Amino acid sequence: MNTVSATTLEVGEAGRPEPLPDQVSLVLRWPQGVRVVLLEPGRPVTLGRSGESEVVIAERTLSRRHAKLWCAGTQVHVEDCGSRNGVWLRGQRVQHAILKAGEWLALGEVVVSVHLAGGDNPNISTRPSAIPRESSLYWEGEGMAALQLALARASKSTLPVLILGETGTGKELIAHEIHRRSARAARPMQIVNCAALPAALVESALFGHERGAFTGADRAHVGAFELADGSTVFLDEIGELPAEAQATLLRVLDTGRFSRVGSSRETAVDVRVLAATHRDLDAMVASGAFRLDLLHRLDVISLKMPALRDRPSAIEGLLTHYLERAAGDGAPKRFSDEALEALEAYDWPGNIRELRNLVERSIAMVDRETIELSDLPERIRTESQNGAVSLRAHTSEHERSVLVAALEKYSTRKEVAEALQISMRTLERRIQKHKLGRNRG
Repeated sequence: MNTVSATTLEVGEAGRPEPLPDQVSLVLRWPQGVRVVLLEPGRPVTLGRSGESEVVIAERTLSRRHAKLWCAGTQVHVEDCGSRNGVWLRGQRVQHAILKAGEWLALGEVVVSVHLAGGDNPNISTRPSAIPRESSLYWEGEGMAALQLALARASKSTLPVLILGETGTGKELIAHEIHRRSARAARPMQIVNCAALPAALVESALFGHERGAFTGADRAHVGAFELADGSTVFLDEIGELPAEAQATLLRVLDTGRFSRVGSSRETAVDVRVLAATHRDLDAMVASGAFRLDLLHRLDVISLKMPALRDRPSAIEGLLTHYLERAAGDGAPKRFSDEALEALEAYDWPGNIRELRNLVERSIAMVDRETIELSDLPERIRTESQNGAVSLRAHTSEHERSVLVAALEKYSTRKEVAEALQISMRTLERRIQKHKLGRNRG
């Protein structure tokens, strides 16, 4: 997310929003990505699927011109522009509404939330992290125990860490957790989104610049590495770093020294570097797009985030986790058994980001306590009907035999659920369905 750290818009006791700052950031989430858009007083923003809108998102559930948002006095308004799938708020389709704190607005499968924009440049791609008091990671599921052990060891070191994984798996959360557990946690970690930086400004964002260093540099700028002296820098999407910046970064990793753009004076810093990417860096090295020597310096400790489809036993817990974090009064509190089975059968190409988006969308669109199968997006319902390679694909008779064999083989229900790649709740339902009783643990 290429914006400064944000806080949620507060609402007064009488339900009236507090005065807005000059700029408000709209955080847009959809299954394939996240985007931050500024909303300024007197400048409405239209969201849609085509160039007719100011903000274009290639999401098929959006209409060409789907919705318009604007600030009016102390309020943030939304208006449906005649969309096919509508604008949904608090479980109701609305033509015009005023956003409140803690709520999500659903435009098809795009979820919109409102945040205050802090700082003097909300577009900046470097930002300090908040220091979390506890872990934001959900550790259940296949492969997570080994990852947790490796993370604990990495946190005690000062060596660079390369975090690998598909888009949406939670690589930034891993970086936060390493920093939180480290001896450097007293100072904020500086986060740089390499994919969001224009090539001409990469070195300025990382290492700073002097006044007059280039056109538009009307004042000196302190870069992320200088701000992170004694702390940590997290380089997100390191695979997008231009070749020139790769060479400069390599020197900093080797010597701990750099010069601001436009300056010959060297600055020495004590910075730990964490980096993340969804790209195949070995393939990029082979093609000449990434430096081999830089890869060697970054890949001292390597952590791999598993894809959500490889953590099927964690899906129910993750859904509950995000429901509990996001739900307010009158919001849905659970998924039905049929909905859970469909969600466990789904492949989750957008990983945890897509799952979180689904929860927020459901909160915006459903005004009942239970989210039913019919409330889920069509792509998920369709995939569940087509079946999946797991216990769910077996006939009832075969399902029973598989359960019996697993219950005899493993000593605890947790082991059975992990072996069959289903959640504990699903396992209990299947055991009750076939009247198999309970095994140990």
